[in-house]
Amino acid sequence: MKRKSPLKGKPLRYVGQSLDERIDKLIDEDALPYMLTSFFMLLVAALEWLHYLGNIAPSPRIITLIAVIFTIYSGYKVHITRKKIKSTKLGRDGERAVHDQCRDTPGGHSHC
Repeated sequence: MKRKSPLKGKPLRYVGQSLDERIDKLIDEDALPYMLTSFFMLLVAALEWLHYLGNIAPSPRIITLIAVIFTIYSGYKVHITRKKIKSTKLGRDGERAVHDQCRDTPGGHSHC
């Protein structure tokens, strides 16, 4: 027997939900790939240095240069993303504060 949902309509989104989702997207799509790639590049550079110091043929100079350049670029991208996250959090917190103030206002919500 199929049970029907007791909900009449779609549940309302909570206050600031869209901004929370934007913060998650910024972290997942704008910062994390650069952080992971930088870690990988530094790992490759470290391995190249081990080859170099162990008198093995590969030279670490080129991979180190690439790793350093990409790490600097990634740091810049993460810094920009952190600014966006901070601004988005401020907006989310503002939405929540307005919601709380309107909810706590006696006699209606005409000004909210």
